Amino acid sequence: MSEQPVEVPAAARAVLQAFVDAGLARNEAGMKACLTRHTLESGQFNPDSAPEGLRFEVGDGQMEGPMAVITMKAFPSDSPADAAPVMEMACLVVQEEGQWKFDLSGTMDRMMGGLQQAMEQMAVSMGDAMKGIGEAMAEGLQEAFNGLPAEPEPEKAPEPLPPPSPKPRRKRKA
Repeated sequence: MSEQPVEVPAAARAVLQAFVDAGLARNEAGMKACLTRHTLESGQFNPDSAPEGLRFEVGDGQMEGPMAVITMKAFPSDSPADAAPVMEMACLVVQEEGQWKFDLSGTMDRMMGGLQQAMEQMAVSMGDAMKGIGEAMAEGLQEAFNGLPAEPEPEKAPEPLPPPSPKPRRKRKA
């Protein structure tokens, strides 16, 4: 029998919305009040880095154990209601001393971990592609030079120049 999905508590969504609202209002104290202790101590929070010209939408989420994973989307401020988001991220919200807090540090680590994994996969793919290109070039060169002698004939040394002819000497007058 499968487990029923656990709904994200409204208080978890509310703290994420409060963080967004405080950020848009440039309310540093309000933003800090929504963040986990770990985020504040990590140095990853910069109140001056709040993006401008965007509106945010706190979406649905799911529980992963005791942690709420809530989708947040960003749209250009002047975009129509049905516009596609320019950014979407899974925000981690956890309970800390009985209060829901936005784990910005954990959210960023999770995003970067996925990015790092994608970069590693891309590096492996590029390595495989370069190997294939190298093999194809070697095969092409081998076909292009097929039929040529394996070792080139040694070049003949140029014939030596004749010695210079002696110049007549002038006699000195006494």
